[in-house]
Amino acid sequence: LTLNWSAVPNADRYSVAYKFANATTWTNVNVGTNCSYALSGLAANTSYDLRVKAIGDGVDYKSVYSSTVRAQTSATSSALPDFSDELFDEILEELDEIEYDLLAENFIA
Repeated sequence: LTLNWSAVPNADRYSVAYKFANATTWTNVNVGTNCSYALSGLAANTSYDLRVKAIGDGVDYKSVYSSTVRAQTSATSSALPDFSDELFDEILEELDEIEYDLLAENFIA
């Protein structure tokens, strides 16, 4: 899920908060000065509550989060990349070549 929001005058940074839709505990992420943030590691096909707040000395209502919005991840969202068997085999082959090159270099030296 990617959150986008309009810049707030005098904001030094922003904080994004998210949680499972029916949970009570929020996870807070300091996102710096960006007005966009992509949440990662979320469960697939799951509803989340999301909110954002501006932080800064000159910001009105600086301690108040935005209204909460609910969004659902896609059925293919995953905390881990979904590697195909073919790609995984290619990675293993390259690692084997690197290991062989390192071993060969140590024997030559």
